[in-house]
Amino acid sequence: MSVLLLDHDGQGTHTIAQYLGELEIDADVYKSHQLSIDDIITLDPSHIILSPSEKNLEETIAIIQHLGPDRPMLGIGLGFIAVIQACYGTLESIPGFYAGQVHQVKHTGTRLFHGLPNPLAGVCYQHHSVTVDNLPKTLDVIAWTPSSSKLTDVIVAVKHQSWPLEAILFHPEAMLSEYGHKLLHNFVHK
Repeated sequence: MSVLLLDHDGQGTHTIAQYLGELEIDADVYKSHQLSIDDIITLDPSHIILSPSEKNLEETIAIIQHLGPDRPMLGIGLGFIAVIQACYGTLESIPGFYAGQVHQVKHTGTRLFHGLPNPLAGVCYQHHSVTVDNLPKTLDVIAWTPSSSKLTDVIVAVKHQSWPLEAILFHPEAMLSEYGHKLLHNFVHK
């Protein structure tokens, strides 16, 4: 089993790699601009993690659309944004949802969140998400957080209905997020 961690020059990428190492999960870290889809197919990773960053968003969307049906993939932070866009969803700015805030993340207890307390603390660095009205029909909500200024909850994690594709808006590697190790463990082993 090998995990490909695509580094989009995000600040949390090295912490995610460190967490995987602490979990004794072999991870190969590559700069996202160094690999084509064919290169990724040749590497043949068992799992792919899309690290948080705005760089190479179009390439990330192409990777999701091409490899998403066949390979377990987890988008983190802006990787969540890429997953929403790859599945043709629409994002919106969420008033009162500020970057760097700790949010109480409620979840369904599905695979990614198996065995985790409900709710748990998660730090988001984006103020964009998708609403239920804009959620692609192929994605299910698996975690959310209450919004003080919206009538609906803010979606912070999704999973594809037929692909092994999941995404979280919050950052499991952030110091104030809880259970980051366990969440990454669940992604690889559940």
